[in-house]
Amino acid sequence: MTEFVMLPGFGGAGDFDFVAPMLAREHTVSLVEATAPPATDTDTILVGYSLGAVLAAVQAAAHPVRGLVLICGWTQSTPRLVDWSIHAGDEAFARHTMVGPASDRTPLVRPELLALVGSLPVPELGAIACPTLVIGATYDLVATAHQSRLLYGGIAGSRYVELATGHAALAERPAEVLSLLTAFAAQPSVDPVAQR
Repeated sequence: MTEFVMLPGFGGAGDFDFVAPMLAREHTVSLVEATAPPATDTDTILVGYSLGAVLAAVQAAAHPVRGLVLICGWTQSTPRLVDWSIHAGDEAFARHTMVGPASDRTPLVRPELLALVGSLPVPELGAIACPTLVIGATYDLVATAHQSRLLYGGIAGSRYVELATGHAALAERPAEVLSLLTAFAAQPSVDPVAQR
């Protein structure tokens, strides 16, 4: 049984409300707050979403893991991202910037996590040696698909898939994310596009 350790983004554990219970039917799943470093080992698949993706990349660069999945992450805090974090406490602004144009979802944002954006470490992408899947989002106005592609380009041998969602990919496309995670657990080195 595969162990998934999940690091959420600005919504905290609620980010994985749709995906974690379904994944837990066949795997061990642990949710770790962004403020606490996760305990991982060589049997762990580390999954980071948004700000959790940055922390997961930092962890995977320093500690061996079986696999790494980065969802809507970024390589470093950009001025645009820092500016977004200042205004994201406003629910209307967060909804406008975090979900895709056709979504009816309201994203979760915990204000205390927004303050972490400017102080996050920059992951050493070249030090990540495990199979890695990077999931970007076409309409991501927070981290941007460009930042996801930079993660993909900076991690040797990584795979990339882009979903037609906003930054809140876990809320907008939970079934697709679940399918990608399940396939990755079964065969981490296979291109996700070939599995669909």
